[in-house]
Amino acid sequence: MSDDDKGEKKKGLFNSLKKKKKGQTPESPSARPENLPFEGESSPVEFSPGSTAAAVARSGKFAFFALSVELKEGINLAARDKTGTSDPYVKFKADGKQIYKSRTIPKNLNPQWNEKFCVPIEDISMPLVIKVFDFDRVSSDDPMGMVTVDLSQMEVNRPRDLTLDLQSASGTNEKLGQITATFTLMPKTNEDRQELMRRASQRRAAQAKESGKALQKDGVVSVTLVEGQKLIAMDDNGTSDPYCRFKLGNEKYKSKSCKETLNPQWKEHFDLKFFADTDMILEVSVYDRDIRKDEFMG
Repeated sequence: MSDDDKGEKKKGLFNSLKKKKKGQTPESPSARPENLPFEGESSPVEFSPGSTAAAVARSGKFAFFALSVELKEGINLAARDKTGTSDPYVKFKADGKQIYKSRTIPKNLNPQWNEKFCVPIEDISMPLVIKVFDFDRVSSDDPMGMVTVDLSQMEVNRPRDLTLDLQSASGTNEKLGQITATFTLMPKTNEDRQELMRRASQRRAAQAKESGKALQKDGVVSVTLVEGQKLIAMDDNGTSDPYCRFKLGNEKYKSKSCKETLNPQWKEHFDLKFFADTDMILEVSVYDRDIRKDEFMG
């Protein structure tokens, strides 16, 4: 074969490759979550389409997974308050550690969260634990149900929409409603880790900057005064009649007085107005109520 023939053959092969590349179907935008802290680019390490997270983990080619979650809504959640409603929020745990907590939606049994977050998952064999709680200002938050998600059997790099039935931790048959969410698992290599940490650091810095701006605005400080423990005795009978004083700038609040006790139960909630141009220090002091003059306790 002459040199001219070889050149024409190479040229024809090159044009054929160009046509195939041009005709390839582009990747769907929904295949990868957008604007998430651990999104990163897809790893150059290849695996078969439809591979589960467990299969990818066994390959040993990836260091961890990035779990993207879009928490959408709750459906017919359980009422935990006397008013027939709840103030629900959601906690996510992986490997025994809390990885995310949603905002609280007041007085709603069908809350719309619409929150997105993305976290690294080191051990894919551990189930994702999701718990819903009713926020309570005075006592401890009431459980509203829980559910576990097996991440190991999820297909990687493919969003999965789930409607999850909440169950009672005590095993009762109470109907607790459902929550909906979209989950995406993305395998990551050690080379991704440094870049992901850099992005997370930049995002935290931006959030801190925004928080600083928010503190420069007027607002409200909500305080829940619960109890006192082992206070000092100021009266001759070995007890006290304690109450609390709060001061924030020009705003003041005084609690009720609990008679003859060193372990008072106040259980009071109040708001103090916050002004950007005032002192930001919240002063709290305890006094013993007395007929002649109230005594300072601390």
